[in-house]
Amino acid sequence: MLLQLKIAFEVPFAVWRRRFTLWLLGASVLFAPWAFGATQSWAIISLNFAGTALGLLWLLARLGPGDGPEAPVRPPRHWTSTVLAAGTILLLLYSFLASVNARSAFDVSSGAFFPLPHCDWLPHSSDRGASWLIFWQNVALAGTFWAARDWLLPRTAELAALNSRAHTGLLPLRVRRFLTFIIINGFLLAVVALLQRLDGTGKLLWLVTPHINQTAAAQFGPFAYRSNGLQYLALIWPLALGCWSMLSHAQRQETIFGSGRRAGMLLGGLTLAICPLLWQSRLSLAVDLATVLFVVAVLLKSHPLTRRRLVFLLGFAGTIALGLALNWHALAARLAREGWHSRERLELIQTGATMFRDNGWFGTGPGSFASQYLLYRPESHSPWMVQMHCDWLQTLVTYGAAGSLLLAAMMLAVFFSPARPGQLVARKSFILLAGASLAGGLAHALVDFPFQVYSIQHLFVVLAAFISVLSFKH
Repeated sequence: MLLQLKIAFEVPFAVWRRRFTLWLLGASVLFAPWAFGATQSWAIISLNFAGTALGLLWLLARLGPGDGPEAPVRPPRHWTSTVLAAGTILLLLYSFLASVNARSAFDVSSGAFFPLPHCDWLPHSSDRGASWLIFWQNVALAGTFWAARDWLLPRTAELAALNSRAHTGLLPLRVRRFLTFIIINGFLLAVVALLQRLDGTGKLLWLVTPHINQTAAAQFGPFAYRSNGLQYLALIWPLALGCWSMLSHAQRQETIFGSGRRAGMLLGGLTLAICPLLWQSRLSLAVDLATVLFVVAVLLKSHPLTRRRLVFLLGFAGTIALGLALNWHALAARLAREGWHSRERLELIQTGATMFRDNGWFGTGPGSFASQYLLYRPESHSPWMVQMHCDWLQTLVTYGAAGSLLLAAMMLAVFFSPARPGQLVARKSFILLAGASLAGGLAHALVDFPFQVYSIQHLFVVLAAFISVLSFKH
């Protein structure tokens, strides 16, 4: 009798918690890019509340009453999950200590630093207020990662089908729907950006004129900086083609387009892939072309059927040709005028290297680059830069070597997670294309600042959670 009452309570609670987790995940994925890239304080606070709520829901699942028969099947302990769990705890502790143990507070209006008592042998920050904001953001992103990961883990009924020898690598329907939602959202974002470009408006979503980049060519839909919008799409289009490949294998037909959803994935992937060719973003073009070569190689390797191979080649060749034909003159003019790099960004890199040498182990503190740059800029009248245009170096500067090693270890654990058995089984080609989405984001971060934009950071974390629960289908 007690067991029946326990199950009667646990099952509705589990269903309610999973549904609310899905609603919050979906709402935050939808909200982040359309809220002007989540660069405004109101959008950042909204995502922070959503991520914190997701983390609390995840804690309820782990510490509260169980999910009963509907509990996710967690695979045996593996070094990747240990690194992810330990890395999350240590990173949150690291950013918390840097905020509590701040060595100074920064006043924006006067540009002055006010010293504070601190311990040099503990993580510390030179900008207490900025580090507290980053700490809350880290808490929200950690909650988003673990809640998404828990929701994506296979259920008991799903695991039996996934482990079947007849399994084709097709992910469960609920997971496919979630991925489709992300891809459709990215496709609509690209359509709106293209319409704004054709219209020539200088207002984001025809509503707001930003303080910088007030022309349609410099913007991308709701993003005031075109490269950030293109970087957001770069996280999606390889995944869309991966979904098309997965559906193609599952249908076991030589037909080129197949079902409507399968054809939509192909159309969406090619549409998103063409966007960097329509804007004069040098880095986005270079990363896009490199990703295209990798995606084509993976798809040609995994699809031996002749007609499908023809679709890959014609589709990508047509996409590149169309994009270059529409925008070649403007792109060529910018390359001839500025080349592939700018003197200002090279100076930023040199300044960042000096900042890292001076603050190597613990860094200047999470979120403190903007205030610290005032002290390191080459001339007193030089522009006040708030981003370094190299997220890798900016992370080293602000988190120091200690914090950066934690982030690097967690990233490696995500990429190695598919080698772990007992999770969502998928074809190797699909996992490679999903990994290409994350790799593209990391490539952009070498000479730009995608991870300083919350919407890009948020989607990256969601996709990292997804990849961390996949397993190779051998």
